[in-house]
Amino acid sequence: MKAKELEEERNRLQKTNAAQHTQLDKYKKISEDRQSFADSLETQVSALKKVRLLTTSLLQYVGVHFLTLGLAVLTVICCRHAANNQDC
Repeated sequence: MKAKELEEERNRLQKTNAAQHTQLDKYKKISEDRQSFADSLETQVSALKKVRLLTTSLLQYVGVHFLTLGLAVLTVICCRHAANNQDC
């Protein structure tokens, strides 16, 4: 090959290399953005799991207390009914 042809080939390869490097940087940025988004979603999922757990615990707590209150009210009603019938 002649020196001119070698120089042209070198220039062509440098342009190709520069274009590939630009594409690589572009896809690296996209990858980083996607990873950041995935991390954010993971954090949100973790927070929602905690909310669900707390909500479930709260509902169980409230349910037990409403059940206890309901039984107490029924007991009072039954006693009043029985007292009216003089059976209590």
